[in-house]
Amino acid sequence: MRRQPLMLGTLGLAALMLVAPANGQFVLWDTGPPHMVVYDGAETYLGYSSGDLGPGAEQRWCAIPFRIEIPDAVITQIDVDWFINPGDEADNVRYIIWNRAGLDAPLDGDQFSEGLLGPYAAGRDDPRTDVVDDWLHEYPVDIPIPMGDYYLTIYGDGGTAPNSTPWLTGGDLQAEDLEQGFLWRSAQFPVPGFEPYNNPAIEPMPGQDPDDLWNCSFTLWGVPEPSSLCLIGVGLAVVMARRRI
Repeated sequence: MRRQPLMLGTLGLAALMLVAPANGQFVLWDTGPPHMVVYDGAETYLGYSSGDLGPGAEQRWCAIPFRIEIPDAVITQIDVDWFINPGDEADNVRYIIWNRAGLDAPLDGDQFSEGLLGPYAAGRDDPRTDVVDDWLHEYPVDIPIPMGDYYLTIYGDGGTAPNSTPWLTGGDLQAEDLEQGFLWRSAQFPVPGFEPYNNPAIEPMPGQDPDDLWNCSFTLWGVPEPSSLCLIGVGLAVVMARRRI
């Protein structure tokens, strides 16, 4: 039986370098695929709504930390797992990459890069999950990015509110030093901006790391700029019930 994901409404392994044979890209960061969590006593795939949910939640955004550990990288593809909630469709999906100071909340002025990911549409089946789904969205981009610390935000944009991309959570590959016991989440930006979100109705599955509850699923693929190719060589480690509240 197919399990339906759950959407929350208004309320990387950093060293991973898996070569993509088709295009030569490698993984810059990966928080892991979505995993089931327990919401209100039920096991489900959980999505945090990201978009314009209407008055009081026009910038309902999540900010998930990552870092870039090679010089002169170029992000060439952003993969994110989210699902369509009927009635909440947007026109497009957009992104913001924020400069990050430790694990402090992103502030206005921290924007490093922002733009369009692609049209709002169903994705493809994510083979890493144990259900047949259309959650995996693969967006080609071209974002030169220096070594450093960042957050990623994705959100639905355009159309009549509410609109959102319920960003699936439960990633189990996030770096331990970037995990916290809550999610940075905004309702309106820049004021009051991002605030800690920790809903006690969201609990871990047996044996699940509680911090994984706040790891939205994304993968950053990239390449080095030509001047940095010599740094990627012998020393490169190759590691290989939808409801809404």
